[in-house]
Formats: sequence, C-alpha cells, structure tokens
Amino acid sequence: DLAPLPALPAAAVAFHAWSADPPVEHGGGVLGRLLIPVMLRARGKTRHHTLAFAIGLQTIWPRPRRGTPPDKGIADILDAIGSAALHGLEAHHRLMLAKAALARLLAGRRRSSHLAALAALLLRYPMISAPMAARHLGLSQRGVTLLIDELVRAGCVHERTGRTRYRAFSLS
Repeated sequence: DLAPLPALPAAAVAFHAWSADPPVEHGGGVLGRLLIPVMLRARGKTRHHTLAFAIGLQTIWPRPRRGTPPDKGIADILDAIGSAALHGLEAHHRLMLAKAALARLLAGRRRSSHLAALAALLLRYPMISAPMAARHLGLSQRGVTLLIDELVRAGCVHERTGRTRYRAFSLS
C-alpha cells in the first residue's frame, strides 16, 4: 500500500515494482515511464506539466533492471526524477531567455505586426513549420517565411532540419 508514503517515494516504489515485474506483456516500458508523472499529478505535486521522467532515466547508468535490490533501484529512480526536474528547470530557463530576446526584438514594432503572434507560437510549440504557422496565424506561407527569416537573421530562431524544403524551426 503506497498511500502512507509521500508522493516521490511512492512513485519510485511503484516504478521499481513495475520494472521488476511488468503487468503487461507489450509496451510495458512506455507505460512504466508514464507511471511516475501520472502518480505525481494524481497526488497534486504537478498540475500543468508532467515530469519528463524518460529524460531523467537516460542520465542514470546502469538503468534500473530486474533483479536490482529494491533500495538501489529506488535510489536510482529518485536520482532520475531529480535529473528530470533539473532538465525541466534548464528548459524553462532557456525559454525565459528566448522570451526576453524576442521581447527586445519586438520592442519597436507596430502593434499590427504578426511577429508577436509568431513569437508566441514559437514559445508554445517546440518546433514549427511555415505551413503550421500560416494556419495558426491566418497568413500565407510566404508571409510566415519572411517573418521567420527575420527571426533567423536576429539569431532568435534556428532551422533544425538542414533542408531547403519542408523546414522546421525552433527557438535558439
């Protein structure tokens, strides 16, 4: 029974038990990695965002395996949760720096400029394409491409695919 345990240890114990003997035959690894964020959300530790636990699992080595003693396995899982939380804080810090850079770029713009809406779209999604931005902003793809090129020249946005067609962009 995990009810008397605090949220983090309860989630770690549940994941360790899941890893030791998965209750489903196929897809158990993916479901197990979702168990911790769901438990933390159910216990009120996170409300709007879920913990990227899989990223935290990548940082610990060796990964929790079957047959690992419970104390070692649970300690590794707690380390992975801490690593995932640090990764989330770093990502948030990068987004806040990008938001400040975009705000400086937009400071002298007209209110009717669509660049502010494009900046908000870039902050909302990790990657965007010109057709996606055109749909969201109600502009032509060419107009969006010109706006994106302006952000690329300013150093706020990078093209991530390395292609000339079907390109995707994200914040720097």
